[in-house]
Amino acid sequence: MCVQCQANARPITGMYNNYSVGFENCNCMPGYSNANSGDVCVACDVGKFKDESGSAECMSCPDNSEVLGVGNKDCLYNVGYYGPDTTVCTACGIASFKNTKGTAECTTCLFEQFSGVASTSVSDCSGCAAGKHVSRVIFEAEMSEYASGCSTVDIRGRFDDTDTMWETYPM
Repeated sequence: MCVQCQANARPITGMYNNYSVGFENCNCMPGYSNANSGDVCVACDVGKFKDESGSAECMSCPDNSEVLGVGNKDCLYNVGYYGPDTTVCTACGIASFKNTKGTAECTTCLFEQFSGVASTSVSDCSGCAAGKHVSRVIFEAEMSEYASGCSTVDIRGRFDDTDTMWETYPM
């Protein structure tokens, strides 16, 4: 005899039309868990998520991300952060920024501009004063803090053209 899966659940792969042979053949949908509630699929609490079907517990969002409301299947990266999935948030590197929450990638500052790590606005990108250039140190090390991004040494002089410099030290 087929029964309908409980609310917020779907049949295990291979079963159709939201009907199954008993609740044991149903999985809670992403954003819902029955790990602590038996046969009832309960929405993940605020600050927690579950990104796959099944009975696993909801997980806390990683640092620098959040969820809004309940029943979330992923976390939103805070401004200034991005990542390949919902388990790790990475700060935007120097010479980039991200001004929206969500999964979008960081945006690169204009050529010969730089910013601090985890920058949140295009206005965080700045260039150097007259006679100074972006320091090679910025491009050769991922430094979270630096005294000055500008130097009297012009790294462009090491290359025949701007495109070669761009490929060697991408921003």
